[in-house]
Amino acid sequence: MLGKHLNHLLAALYCRNRSTMKFAGDASVVAIAKLQVCLVWLLYGLPLLGAVGRLWTHRQTDLHLTSSNRLDVVLMLVSLFGVVHLLAWPTERLVAFAANAEHHVILRQGQRTFLALLAVGFLWMVVVAKYNAGTL
Repeated sequence: MLGKHLNHLLAALYCRNRSTMKFAGDASVVAIAKLQVCLVWLLYGLPLLGAVGRLWTHRQTDLHLTSSNRLDVVLMLVSLFGVVHLLAWPTERLVAFAANAEHHVILRQGQRTFLALLAVGFLWMVVVAKYNAGTL
């Protein structure tokens, strides 16, 4: 179930990226779409990990990005990319799905879903940041 929705979202992002990345190959456009999905997942996961860390240590934590925190974020992003890559269809199948005119409604719904996930993710990030700051 998650794989199907993920692939529909990747196909929608592929179509959107394909129109702006005219000189790139299909594999690179699909890789950028996978990276966009990973960044949205990171948008949800990173503030949650900060809140859990605050609950675990029961103290105020330094929210500035140090070199250790940056490495943690990169490791999380690489692991998320691996998960997305394993769940995604092969590039040829994803491109064929996006090129089929019968799937126009699914692709439009995927673009709307991505925008909704982005908007809710930013709202989630603000709420958790306020909680971490102690003002919520």
